[in-house]
Amino acid sequence: MSEFFLISENGDAVGLALRLKEEGHNVSMYIRDDEALKRGQGLIELCETKPVTEYNGTIVISDCTGSGVFCDSLREAGVSVLGGSIVADKLEMEREYAAQVMADCGIATPKTEYFNDWEKAKAFVQEKEEKLVFKPEGDLSGVVPSYVSADQEDMLEMLDVFAGTSP
Repeated sequence: MSEFFLISENGDAVGLALRLKEEGHNVSMYIRDDEALKRGQGLIELCETKPVTEYNGTIVISDCTGSGVFCDSLREAGVSVLGGSIVADKLEMEREYAAQVMADCGIATPKTEYFNDWEKAKAFVQEKEEKLVFKPEGDLSGVVPSYVSADQEDMLEMLDVFAGTSP
């Protein structure tokens, strides 16, 4: 029987936690978003993170962006960690950096345009008559979902919706 500690933004790993528990492992979980705490309540032990020195013998799994510094500090202390790293956070939060890493590795990526203004993004979409994909980065990553549009009008409507939810 192993000891697992899962780190999740909004409880996405509850299913994995339940499976591990069903297999007889000790499982605890930290959910960062207070509004998502009810997702595992009563099913999994929910707790806060502990000092790095208290994870000896524990397998840590992170399912979210933003736990990279903590996960890397655990790795440096010899803890087994799956997911989460400073590099993974940077790849997720900085799309241009991720695209450059992929290009350096010979991985083809779709044509990409970067915007930091909702109106400029909408003007770009109005010039296109095709399905487009919206993938947020930075402060919007994890707050605003990625979106694949059905058509031009659909993307314009969703940009209006997303603009209303941005921090």
